[in-house]
Amino acid sequence: MTDILNGVRVVELATWSFVPAAGAVLADWGADVIKIEHPETGDPQRGLISSGDIIGAGGVNHFAEQPNRGKRSIGRELIRARNLRIIYARSHGYGAKGDRAMQGVSP
Repeated sequence: MTDILNGVRVVELATWSFVPAAGAVLADWGADVIKIEHPETGDPQRGLISSGDIIGAGGVNHFAEQPNRGKRSIGRELIRARNLRIIYARSHGYGAKGDRAMQGVSP
């Protein structure tokens, strides 16, 4: 792996695989990625193994571990601060155009 993003901190508010996978790559490249999760349930993708949908060796949910590798997780501690150097990125699996572009997007 490389450390091209060493010194960069990423705060990720994302669930399931699409955006968390991008955060995992940023962590692979040396960024300090902090994942903000629901304080009680965490990323809903973590629940797949307990629901029996995905069987993981030794109780490991590889579908949740892969896109969340290399990250720190914060659930109960939420920090709200103003930082003019923050870069915001937003994405979802339906794309920016088409009939379903706004599905799952909160105002």
